[in-house]
Amino acid sequence: MYPFLPKKAWAIQKPGSDSLYYLFHSTVDNPPDFTESHFLYYSVIDISTNNGLGEVISKNNIAITDIMNGGKIAATKHGNGRDWWIVNHKAYSNKFYVSLLTPNGVVQNNSYDTGPLLTYFDISEGQSEFSPDGSLFAMAYNTHNSVYLFDFDRCSGIISYRDSVHIIPNDANEWPVWGCTFSPNSRYLYANTNNDLIQFDTWSPTLTAGMKMVGQHSGSTKYFFRNRLGPDGKIYGVSWGSELTMNVINNPDDNDTLCNFVQDQQQLVSYHGT
Repeated sequence: MYPFLPKKAWAIQKPGSDSLYYLFHSTVDNPPDFTESHFLYYSVIDISTNNGLGEVISKNNIAITDIMNGGKIAATKHGNGRDWWIVNHKAYSNKFYVSLLTPNGVVQNNSYDTGPLLTYFDISEGQSEFSPDGSLFAMAYNTHNSVYLFDFDRCSGIISYRDSVHIIPNDANEWPVWGCTFSPNSRYLYANTNNDLIQFDTWSPTLTAGMKMVGQHSGSTKYFFRNRLGPDGKIYGVSWGSELTMNVINNPDDNDTLCNFVQDQQQLVSYHGT
């Protein structure tokens, strides 16, 4: 275990407001592993105050008290196009907390038991992401070396398990699954170990059936770590550590190697960090 879990937070504009934002954030607990979050908080920020600099007007309101997976908050818009769903996973379980943000604030905290039971050895580094259309939710967990795929109903907030795949390392130097993210068309799910970039076609009967290797680490820079879909429709990947480059999937909506993965393509003006 390593004490550099993502301290992920989500800033969401309050539905119906031009100036208020809700910042959802969590603690990082149980040192020295730092794999748990014991509280999900939200703070409210008014960006219209303080001469345009903004101001925190309500701080550290508790949304959920439980032992949750550290740093794995994910959010997607409600089917009504206005409200937001916020999803967290309860540690050592198969339980998901689904919260709803409306013009009235956080008004709902539902829970659903679905998918495999994730034990102690399944809680650690990884990434949780929604597909852009909000219909799919994925988790990559490095201690179990697996990717989990769920269906999500944007109208009801119900999350339901679909499939998972265990990724077998190609050699002794390969580390477990670190990151995952979806293509803009929500069809393809990309996941990576430190050495390999894998594409899953979610239209296939199973994740295994739609699994293709689309990129491998060249050894020129530090290992693959996490990925995120950019506003330009490309997927950007950071390395494990600090580098002056980012890896890019240029055409993530295309099948197999046509997705055009290029390592170290995007040059940066300063070092990024994980």
